[in-house]
Amino acid sequence: MKFIPYRFRPSLGFLLLIVVAIATTVFFAWGLQEPDLDVAWRVEHRLQKGAALELTADERAALERALAGHPELGLAIDDEGRAVLVEANDDDDDEEGEE
Repeated sequence: MKFIPYRFRPSLGFLLLIVVAIATTVFFAWGLQEPDLDVAWRVEHRLQKGAALELTADERAALERALAGHPELGLAIDDEGRAVLVEANDDDDDEEGEE
């Protein structure tokens, strides 16, 4: 078993710098990702402008995650894989007031 001479062994400070550099890189890579709700907002904006929207695989996956986490969004994915706007249903309040 060979030993590494003392002068060639990395110090604890150097290892700490490497760990911090890796952690910083991972943090910035995570921060550069597009949030799912931002994708949902962009899709909704294009739909409100009247554009027929075929979703890419990345958009569809992000929209499905956003809809799973936020069911109150006014978007849905139809059987053909296109995004569609869903109208809000406010009839629940009317049923309670009627006698």
